[in-house]
Amino acid sequence: MISEEIRADRYAFGQLDCRDLASLHTVQTCFRHTKLYIDHTSDITGISWSVILKNVYAMAFGMADELKLGDNMRGYLAVAALHELNQIVHLIGGQTGSPYHLAGLGDLITTATSEGSHHHELGRRLVREETDDISEKVLIL
Repeated sequence: MISEEIRADRYAFGQLDCRDLASLHTVQTCFRHTKLYIDHTSDITGISWSVILKNVYAMAFGMADELKLGDNMRGYLAVAALHELNQIVHLIGGQTGSPYHLAGLGDLITTATSEGSHHHELGRRLVREETDDISEKVLIL
């Protein structure tokens, strides 16, 4: 989710892993009168790695955009990243297919294509060789 959009009262979508569906309903109730939609999953390993690794892919999207490689490249990167992410999640013990939901594909597209994405911007900065303070920015994020 892009925090600026949440603060601007735009729609946001996320996944919550919990074994107890009563807990899910409690969280959903807390956000009932907001534009935040919470979906359920029971694969904490799958969504955790999806959320983490999408940042790496978002930097690749930023690099491709800065290099002006085009929309076709962006489409290819989305397919390749999702395929690789699904394989990694499966190997680490997550459920095959988990990356195809909000915490995977949804978060990947949001982060990889948003002008407000820090990791997308980091990819652009790498291409421009603006790396003086990049380690500080990565640590902060």
